[in-house]
Formats: sequence, C-alpha cells, structure tokens
Amino acid sequence: MTAVRLMRRRARAHRGLLALVVLQVALTTAAVAGITGYVSVAERASVLATLAAAPPGDASLHLQVQLGDDRAAQRAAAEALLEAHLDDEPVVVHTSLASGSVPATAPGAAGPVEVGDVVLWSDDAFGTVAELTSGSWPDADADAADAEGGAAAGTSGSPVPATLEAGAAARLGVGPGDVLTLVLDDASTALVEVTGTWRAPTDPRWTGDPLVTGPADGDDPSGLLVPAGALAALGERGEALHDRWNVTPDGDRLLPGDLPGLGVALAAVAEAFEDDDAVDVGGVRADGDLEATIGALPVRLGGVRGVTTAAVLLVVLAGLIAFGQVARLLADLRLGETVILRSRGTSVAQVTGAAVLEAAVVGVAGATGGVVVAAAFLGTRGSVPTAALTVVGVVAALAATAVLAA
Repeated sequence: MTAVRLMRRRARAHRGLLALVVLQVALTTAAVAGITGYVSVAERASVLATLAAAPPGDASLHLQVQLGDDRAAQRAAAEALLEAHLDDEPVVVHTSLASGSVPATAPGAAGPVEVGDVVLWSDDAFGTVAELTSGSWPDADADAADAEGGAAAGTSGSPVPATLEAGAAARLGVGPGDVLTLVLDDASTALVEVTGTWRAPTDPRWTGDPLVTGPADGDDPSGLLVPAGALAALGERGEALHDRWNVTPDGDRLLPGDLPGLGVALAAVAEAFEDDDAVDVGGVRADGDLEATIGALPVRLGGVRGVTTAAVLLVVLAGLIAFGQVARLLADLRLGETVILRSRGTSVAQVTGAAVLEAAVVGVAGATGGVVVAAAFLGTRGSVPTAALTVVGVVAALAATAVLAA
C-alpha cells in the first residue's frame, strides 16, 4: 500500500473530526465576516444618511468662474483641473451656465415694484427630471425663432421665457404670466416672462444648488431657468456669464474609506481653480461646506469601529481557542499513525505536505462556507461589502491552515 493511499485512509478515518474543524472555521468566519460586513454596511448607510440630512450648502461644493474673452480655453483649463483632482473620486460633477446677480422689478399698480435680485441660468438636462407645479416649460427654440424673425431676446417683442422654483416664486410674489424687468450690467434692460414653476428634483446633480433648491435666505438671489440660447444672447449684449460646477458625492459609489481622500481632493480642486490664471480670468467663487461635512464623518464613525474591533477580537479569540483544542486532539490521535507511515517509508516531506494540503482544504472549505453565510445574511440588509468579506475569508483560511498544519 503506497504512502498516498495510507494518508487518504487516515483522512477518511477522521472525517468526523475534520468535519467538526470545518464547521468551527465556518462559524468563526461567519461571525467575524458578519460583524465586519454589517458594520461596513451600517457605516455606509450612516454616511449617506448624514449627507442626505445635511443642509443643502453642507452637502455640495459649488465652483463658479466668470467667463472671459477666450471661453473655450478657460473651460478646457477648468475641466482639466476637475479631471485631475476628482476623476477618481466618487462624486457627481454637473455643469451649468449662469449670469451674475441682477435686480428685477415687476409691474405694480403704482409703477414698477422691486422683487429682489435674480440669476438667469440654463441647464438642458434640468427640465427632464424636475416636476412642473404650474404653467409650462420655456420653449427652448423660441429665442431662435424670434431671432430669425428679427426680435431680440429680452425685448418687449420677445421676452425671455423662464421658470423658477415654486418656493422662490412665492417669495418673489410672481407666477406664470408675470413679466419681470431686469437691469443688466450695461444698464440696459431685459424682459423675462415667467412661464411656470417647478419643484426641485432629488437628483445628486443639483444637490445643494441654491438656484435649484431656492435661496437660503432673503438676501440670496433666486434662479430663473431660461433657454441656453437666450442666455447666450444676453451674454452677447455684454452681460457677464459664469460657468458653474456643482460637485456632490455619488451615493452609488461612495464608501466610508473614500472620505479622507475625497476631503483632500475637494480642498485641492477649489484651491487649484483660484491659483490657475487660465481659469481665474474674471474671478472664482467656491461655496459649500461639503469638505467640512466629510471631514467630520470619520470622527463619528471611529467610535463604532472601536466597539466593533473589540467584538471581533473576542470572537476570534474564542474561535482560536476552540479550534486549537480540536486541532490538538486531532494531532494526538494521529501521532501513532504518523509513526506507522514513517516506518513504511513515507518521508517527512510527504507527511508534512499531506498535512498542509489537508489543512488548506479544511481551512478554505470552512472559510468559504462562513463567507457565504455572512453574505447571505448581509444580502437581506440590502448590501454585501464584497471586499471586506473577501479579506475576512482569506485571513480565516490562512489562519486555519496554519493552526491545523502546525
């Protein structure tokens, strides 16, 4: 009978004890993976909930640059900075175009009535997701048609169609059908007709954007959404225009481990905008406290991780003690068998190799089973942290193999 057949028979003779070892490894792995994975899921949920509950200005970063004469080069430089600093970060970056803040008046019984400052902005994607609450969306082609007919956008013959957030409309005291008179940078006036109002969408592209969510207080300007062509026409008349970027965390990709790097990247991109002369032509503005919000999150999560670490260590310690006892029992039972194998010509290398192979099979089987159980449990909670479970499974398999083969 060959040495290989003898070692196979030895494994079959103790299959009950080996099955117990597999079960112990599986239970320990499942417990550790379950705790680690559950905390990972809870941490991520806490991060997303904190960002969702934060005031609009605390959940986003707004970058705005005044456009100069070479707008194409300026935009290319800004996009290059965004790509360099944020391309690998779990964020959503959305671009829009806006005017500066301009005063607006509405017709009144005794003459024009000041309604406050407004900002004209355009965003082709916004109308596809926002919910219209009254009136209608502007006709994006209306300004082009009027231009072909000879009417200049913003004149009495062709007022610029615009919509605004319902709450902002209520604060300004305007609604569909009202015509506002705006005083532009060159002291000329432009007419804007309100065609409808809308409710801000719950979309990360516009999270925290004051032109979308409405002004935070009475001193901030309200946003009037207008067709891109009309805004461009006002720019040709000398009105200063601004490119805007709204940066918000991408909830589908954001993980707790991303927070430190994301905070650094947000601070770096805002500083880069201000330091780059190709971008800062007419002024750069950075608003929003997303960096501070993200910076505070790891501190809050640190307490949870501390408690979790203690629980995991207790589980690991108990598992190692129990596993060590069974492994020792198995080694004692096999001592006589090893002597017989050596007397039949089996080399030390063969005995050691068989022991390591057997230990690896037992360790991998137990660790895999434990990870599968943990994944099934976490799947009922809506998320499975694959990376964390993989690490736990590999460590458990290696530890079990080492203890059993020792």
